[in-house]
Formats: sequence, C-alpha cells, structure tokens
Amino acid sequence: MSGLFSISTKFSTLCICLIFLAINTEGESSNREILELTIGGGSGDRGGGGGGNRTQKEKLWNPFCSLPPHFALQFPPLPYGIPTPPPPVGPEVLVFDDQRRAVVYPVIQKFKAIITSVPLGIAKSWQGLDICSCKGFYFDNPPDNKTAIALASIDFNGFQLGAPTLDGFINQLPDIALFHANSNNFAGTNPPDIAKLPYLYELDITNNRFMGPIPRSINKTLSTLTEVLFLNNMLTGCLPLEIGFLKEARVFDVGNNRLTGPIPFSLGCLEKVEELNFAGKLFYGMVPEVLCQLPNLLNLSLYDNYFMQVGLACRSLIWKGLLDIRKNCIPDLPFQRSVAECADLFQYPRFCPYMNSHSLQASASWFSGFFDSLKWLLSLVILFSCKPL
Repeated sequence: MSGLFSISTKFSTLCICLIFLAINTEGESSNREILELTIGGGSGDRGGGGGGNRTQKEKLWNPFCSLPPHFALQFPPLPYGIPTPPPPVGPEVLVFDDQRRAVVYPVIQKFKAIITSVPLGIAKSWQGLDICSCKGFYFDNPPDNKTAIALASIDFNGFQLGAPTLDGFINQLPDIALFHANSNNFAGTNPPDIAKLPYLYELDITNNRFMGPIPRSINKTLSTLTEVLFLNNMLTGCLPLEIGFLKEARVFDVGNNRLTGPIPFSLGCLEKVEELNFAGKLFYGMVPEVLCQLPNLLNLSLYDNYFMQVGLACRSLIWKGLLDIRKNCIPDLPFQRSVAECADLFQYPRFCPYMNSHSLQASASWFSGFFDSLKWLLSLVILFSCKPL
C-alpha cells in the first residue's frame, strides 16, 4: 500500500509539471492566456458515452492530478520588468503660519522631553501645530509687531510639573513677558542669560526646589523685572548687595528659604518697591532704617527671624501696621522669641561676604586695615549713588 502511495505522489508531481510546461508552451505558440483541459466521449460529442475517436483537444484526466475536468486556469500576463519601490518617507515638515511660533515650538518639545513628573496630564496637549491650544501657554501680539502672534506668557501655577532645570526653556523664549510657575517641582538655578529677554517683567518660581545662593549677577539677569518671587524654595547663603540695583522691582519676595545674614543697606535703592518679604528664616542684625524709608513701601514682612534692633522709621511702620516684626529678638517689643532661642543662633560666629555693605555703623575696627576702609567707602558709594560699580 505504501508503495502505491509513493507511486501516486510521484505521478501527481509529474502531472503538475507537465501542466505548467504545457501552459508555457501554449502561451509561447498561440499567445493565449487561458488553458483549457477538456474531457469528452464519442465522435466529438462532449456529452456522449461511447468510445469514439478523441480529438486533439481531448485529454485523459488522471485522478491523481489535482485538476478536475473542465477546469480552466486564468493566468494574467507577466509584467514587463520589476516595479520601482516608492521613495522613502522623510520626516514630517511642520509649517507654521507665524515665524515666532515656529521658533518656540521646538523649545516647548525639548522642555517636554525632560519633564519627570506630570501628575495632572497637562503636557498631553503640548503637541501638534496648534500650539495656541497648549495648556499653560498664552499668545498675544508682541510690542514690536502688532500683526504677529508670539508666546507672551506662561502660567504653570499648580500644575505640579517636575523638571531638573528651567535652563534652555525660559531663556529661549524671546517674547516672553510673564513666567508663573508657582507650586511645581522645578529644580536647579535660574538661567544666567535670562536678562536678554527684553519683555520679561514677572518671574514667579514660588514653591519649587530651587537651591543654592542668590547669585551676585541678579542685577544683570533680573534687572527688568517688576515682580521677583522666590519664596518657599531652598535658597541658601546671604543676600547679595546687588539686589538693591533691581530698579524696576515693585515686589521682591524671598520668604521661607534658608537665607541668612543681615539685610544689605543697598535695598534702600529700591525706590519703586511696594512689597518686601524676608519672613521665615535666619536673618539677623539691625533692620536698616533706609529700608523703612522707601517712598512707595506698603508692606514689609520680617516675621520669624532674629533681628535685634529697629530704629524710629521702622517703629513708625510697626504702628501703622506696615511692618511685621513678630517673632524676632527685639527686647522691648511684644511677641518676640525667647532669650534662649536668640542665644542659640548667636553662640557660633556667622559671616557673610561683603559684610560691610550690610552696615554703616562706623567703628574703630573698620579702619584697622586698608581693605576694610575700601569696603566701607564702597558701602557709602552704593548707598548714596544707588548705582553698581
């Protein structure tokens, strides 16, 4: 039985080969596209049952072949040559209706790529050509071209976004005027070239994880700002005297950080300032009278520090309710720290760079050396000219 099956298999294979050979031969000779296999009986009558002579078209059908009788195979003509594959698809070319939006689009996408936390899913809308619909971004006409549409402000307040830095983002937005990022998880330091932004006047990075000292270059990087809000971060060190050169500042807030030291006398140069907040950390020494004599000052908070002395101008603000000096170390005022709390802070020496710029109380030790005399003169120049050297 197995031998019969082997013979049948070989015969079926031979039949298939003969069929395709016949197709190719017939196609070359008659250029026909249809192969017909016809089985008939009698003398030319397909429906007869006799055993007459077979015509040339009549061929025996072997049951071992796979093709049944009266079965026609259709073979389409072979194509001439191999078709050329389509060209490879390149990257999508983005076309914006305004060049200024084309500039900020890659900046937004680059910043999106470094975001480490998006608990509210805000960044899902930061895609596509319609960047005006991106949450947190607001567009308007820039001052130099009323027909253009530019990214004018950013409001990330409460978005809870996380990113290791803002460098490469805010400083790459040429038309930005307001940047509000309250209550997020941004870290790092402020971009050093933020001063090159011509329209930026409000910067709010409250409640983030910015750390390190306030750089002395603050008068160059933030000189155009009217609101500087750094509260509830992790800033450390002493206040640089260059803060006094933020001539446009109306609000300056560094409350609830880890800052320390005396208040620089140079802050008496902030003639436009209305609100100052130094509450909640380790400031100490005398409250500068020039700070309390600022002409437009409406609110000064020195709450929860270690100041030890206030003058007549500052006491006047206390009576008017404009100065909050509670929880300090001033003996004759109510609601102060205990003597033990104040003593704990001063049991170790404390030092800030350029200490002489923080005080103008002349003493014999100031003139004990040439360099101390120069520092004292520098403090006088800063105080009376309110101009950086």
